[in-house]
Formats: sequence, structure tokens, C-alpha cells
Amino acid sequence: MKRYATVRPFLTVIANVLPLAATPAGSPLLTAVRGLGGLVGRKRVTRSEIVDEVVTGTWRRLVFPGTESPDGIVDHRVYTLCVLESLHRALRRRGVYAVGSAR
Repeated sequence: MKRYATVRPFLTVIANVLPLAATPAGSPLLTAVRGLGGLVGRKRVTRSEIVDEVVTGTWRRLVFPGTESPDGIVDHRVYTLCVLESLHRALRRRGVYAVGSAR
């Protein structure tokens, strides 16, 4: 959670400026990355506003605090870090790539 303040200023740049494309397997992640800019500065984010397929493993219990949360409220700061970590992995595996890059 401490890293959210570090990445927050760059979320709109990552979401809107970088020319990213994806393979069919990476398209849900690309949708999640493009949606990060809209989450900045919001206090409440519901589960219907995020891409569930990106949240896997141990991130699930952190992003979705439990079934007792009203209206499916999720922790958007943890979700942001989850998406960025998944983006890092996908860039290394070439599931998501920069358009026009030589590699």
C-alpha cells in the first residue's frame, strides 16, 4: 500500500499515453490498465467497475475485502498495484507489448 502514492501520479500517463496492444490472452489486462486513470482520486470503487480476471492469487483477498462489504466495494489502491504487477509480468512474457517496438 505504501507504493500507491509513488505510482499514482503516473497512472493516467500509463493508461492514456503509452501505445500498448495485447494478444488475445492479454486483452483483459489491457482493459484494466486503460481503466486505471479513471480510478485516481475516487473514494469508492465497486466490483462492477474493475476487471475481475486480472485479480488472481493472493491479490483476491486484498482487493476484495470480503462478502460483507456493502455494494461490492473494493480497495482500488490494492487493485491498482495488482494491475501494475500483472502488466509488468505481461510485458516480460509479451502478452502486452508497445506498438511499434522493435522487440
